[in-house]
Amino acid sequence: MKYQDARNFNTNIIGVDINPKMVEASIERARKDGVEHLTEFKAADALSLPYPDNSFDAVINECAVGLTSDAQKCLNEMIRVAKPGGDILIHESTWRKHLPEDKKKELTVRLGTVPYTFEEWVLMMKKAGASDIYYEDWSSIEKALFKIRDDRVVTSLEDMYSFKEKYFFIFPRILFKYGIKGLMYLNESNKMLIPLYYNGTLGYYLIKGKKHA
Repeated sequence: MKYQDARNFNTNIIGVDINPKMVEASIERARKDGVEHLTEFKAADALSLPYPDNSFDAVINECAVGLTSDAQKCLNEMIRVAKPGGDILIHESTWRKHLPEDKKKELTVRLGTVPYTFEEWVLMMKKAGASDIYYEDWSSIEKALFKIRDDRVVTSLEDMYSFKEKYFFIFPRILFKYGIKGLMYLNESNKMLIPLYYNGTLGYYLIKGKKHA
């Protein structure tokens, strides 16, 4: 959900992130968009949300369930804080073709998140307590990635970040923290991962369910 949706639908949005810097950035973005009065952001762990049971009409996780140490626990928490009959929605990296387990493990490390198959995502959603499962395959490059930037049109995966972002922000940070080996590892990872999106091995699914009333 974008910040503008708070204004368009006159609804309150509460966001959490484990990284305080991301929280600060969200607060500043909401201020610039003029919706600070409709939004609230705080640092919190998705595996232990600081909210009572049955708090929200909808609980949304955008490509972060797989970043946690326990995807099932994360989904359990999302269901817990949703109101009965409330919507639970995730948008996650998903394996769309079979790969050997050892290859999955290697690619998962390089990707930085844990993809599951569509069937595994649905099973975890149901185990958490979601029903009425609805899904959309967002794996096409045009649908999932090319429109991800608000500031410009992205025409390829390699063009996801601008020259300035790569050479004045991303690369220097990696070089500072991991040295030249870190940059080499990033280059190797891109060569391994990018083709998987184009050949349909790795994609994205949007999956929505409802908490049992």
